[in-house]
Amino acid sequence: MMHPAHVLLPEAGADAYLHLDIEAWEILEQDYGDAFLSIVAAGLRYPAPAIVARCLALSIKNVPDEAMADAPWGLTLDELARRLNDALHLMWRGKTVAEIEEEHAREVRIGARKAAAEMVTETEVPA
Repeated sequence: MMHPAHVLLPEAGADAYLHLDIEAWEILEQDYGDAFLSIVAAGLRYPAPAIVARCLALSIKNVPDEAMADAPWGLTLDELARRLNDALHLMWRGKTVAEIEEEHAREVRIGARKAAAEMVTETEVPA
């Protein structure tokens, strides 16, 4: 059974996946200090090759040795960084980046509707 924080990476092999486990988080904290989470998240959101490479090295699982020579398996830096960012956020918040962004957009839409409804109520002229 696949762990909910695994991100598939079939380009690297049939069973390949990305997973930033707690040990990987500890290493990232040692590498980047107390602000590691914001540094790594920014380095994956706006792909920084050094951060992408470090996260890939810490997270890649079930990839045959011969397949590692083909990294990044035809993926662009941005495509690989997006999957790593999903692995980071799945472990951190239990959701992919797209799920978090959709949740935020939904909250913004609800807030806008409430604000619009309040404006209408405030501008009504009493009879």
